[in-house]
Amino acid sequence: MFKTFEGWGLIMRDIGSTIKASRVALGLSQAELAAGVCAQSMISGLENGKYVPNAALLLALAQRLNIDVNSISLARGYLVSHEPKINATCHQLCNGHRYAELGKFLRQQTVLDNLESAVQTQAYYYYLAVSQYHARDFDSALASLKLAMAEANLSHLSTLSRLCLISVALVCSEKGHWSQALTALNSAISDLKTVAYEENLHVLYYLSALIYFKHGEVERAFLTITDGITLIVAHDSHYMLANCYFLLAELAIRMQKGDLAHTARTRSRVLEDIYRDGIYKDF
Repeated sequence: MFKTFEGWGLIMRDIGSTIKASRVALGLSQAELAAGVCAQSMISGLENGKYVPNAALLLALAQRLNIDVNSISLARGYLVSHEPKINATCHQLCNGHRYAELGKFLRQQTVLDNLESAVQTQAYYYYLAVSQYHARDFDSALASLKLAMAEANLSHLSTLSRLCLISVALVCSEKGHWSQALTALNSAISDLKTVAYEENLHVLYYLSALIYFKHGEVERAFLTITDGITLIVAHDSHYMLANCYFLLAELAIRMQKGDLAHTARTRSRVLEDIYRDGIYKDF
């Protein structure tokens, strides 16, 4: 499944950090999390990236931590603090689409006081912009994204910086400022196929295609979402795949590709049922 030992090690660390952050957020000790499920030493091994749980153990831990098994299988969020509880709360609110609560949480002084690095500050303003976008406060979202990009290394864009730029493009497109949206979009996806793979790149393909679609550039959107699906499948992932197939189906309908639309919609529905991925359908 995973092609290199280095990549496998990253997966182990991601699982362990997600388990630890969720455990700390609930105020549980390792022994309390392990009770009736496994040995405490196994929890320690998981959190230190030395052991990967089987499916049964993964499900049991997810139930005890009261989180979706998919959120424990691979962490995709960015850290806004060195405090695990702050990160866990931020990710749980964002992944649960509780954006009003997310915005309120991020404005707490305790969160602001724990921003200790440029990367954490960038992640903070990115998540704040997400909450503002969903509140339809586009001007505030753009202001937050500007602050996020102030922390970026423009000579070597990280995936987080690219996500900030594609978010700028999305907000500008919502405001009807297409030229600004296109400039930000082009910056977000520049040399995209040459950067090191990580799952959050899926979001870039999806949002780029969505922006093109909203602007009526159906063929360009079609090519972009097809590239995104190819990338996701090539890396044995399902993250954003249901959404990508749903958008592909909509594009295929516009292009009068009935068979492709049916196939894509079916795959989207199956993936949604299996992984319980929420699908954005309000085009």
